[in-house]
Amino acid sequence: MLKQFDQDSARLTYMFELIKKQATGNRQQFAAKLQVSVSQLSNYLTYLKTNGVRVLYDHSRKCYYLDDENQIVFTCGFRVVKNDN
Repeated sequence: MLKQFDQDSARLTYMFELIKKQATGNRQQFAAKLQVSVSQLSNYLTYLKTNGVRVLYDHSRKCYYLDDENQIVFTCGFRVVKNDN
């Protein structure tokens, strides 16, 4: 389970890098860059959108981009909390 978590985290980080650079290409190219299926890419994009990230597609440039000037920071990790018991 942790291995899958690490892979998803790394993919989401890489997705943001590609989207910020507007270097995604079309849906098939974007999926290939992430080494996932097109349907899995759709799941990732849906996840971002349901969490308030506005990702749009520019048909003339054939790439995804962020529809917001605000900076988005994606972080993921663990924190150890001591148990007083």
